[in-house]
Amino acid sequence: MKNHLSLLIIAPVFFFGLFVAHTEAATQCSFYRDLGPGMAGEDVRCLRTYLNEEYLHPQGWTLDQTTDAYNGQVQYAVTMWQQSHGVYPATGYFGATSRTRYQSVAQYATPSHLNVFQNNSRDEEEAQRAIEDAFDRITDAEDEIDDSNSTSDKKRAEDILHEALQELFDALVSYFDKDFDNALSSAEDAEASADDAIDEVDGNNNNSHDDDVEDMLDDARDDLDDVRDLVNEAEDDDEDTGDADEFLDDAEDLLDDAEDELDDGNEDEAEDLIEDALDLIEDAEDEL
Repeated sequence: MKNHLSLLIIAPVFFFGLFVAHTEAATQCSFYRDLGPGMAGEDVRCLRTYLNEEYLHPQGWTLDQTTDAYNGQVQYAVTMWQQSHGVYPATGYFGATSRTRYQSVAQYATPSHLNVFQNNSRDEEEAQRAIEDAFDRITDAEDEIDDSNSTSDKKRAEDILHEALQELFDALVSYFDKDFDNALSSAEDAEASADDAIDEVDGNNNNSHDDDVEDMLDDARDDLDDVRDLVNEAEDDDEDTGDADEFLDDAEDLLDDAEDELDDGNEDEAEDLIEDALDLIEDAEDEL
């Protein structure tokens, strides 16, 4: 799971000022080759230092300087750096265009500022909130997966979480492209995928939901019996009970169907049937 943390770490830093650059003290690096994931060397270490000093350290987080590896964290950091400096396509590969752009921004002492969330439009704010919600849900999903004891469920959940991370990344890229509708849509997809990942491993919550529906069914049957007693008392007193008996019979049929659905593991269908039955029980009580 930890290989998924790169975007999760970059995203909150991004939203709270990642791209406020401080180039006066920028590290000077000599890049003689294209850099990308899987590579290592002192030039990669220098790139990590540069990214730390320019963006990450002021936010309380840094790339690990004990390694010279170009890992996923570096790739995402470079991608965001490329976005903020107009390097396209922003893929996270530090190639010739990125090296040229680095030289132009690192050799001068003029600071560069990009305040991404000032004077936001409504569309921007909605996209921002959706991205932040997706990030929070992905963090929850990662915690659930880490706590899971099922290897098979964890693997499926990790695959789904990878999709969520990619959707969140797409949302970030769309935001920078000012395509706020697509940013919003991608962020919502990311949050939904994170929910799916949680569902894969959250057996305890599923069992809890089963118990809740069973309790709901028991309570509904108790309500039905109580109202039926009231109806019988009213009939013994020769009072008009209207359609109360018919409502209660229909409610009982729905509760029987709900029990069957629950036995088959269809908790949502069972819950819907119970709610319909409760409505009929209430209608029967209104008849008295």
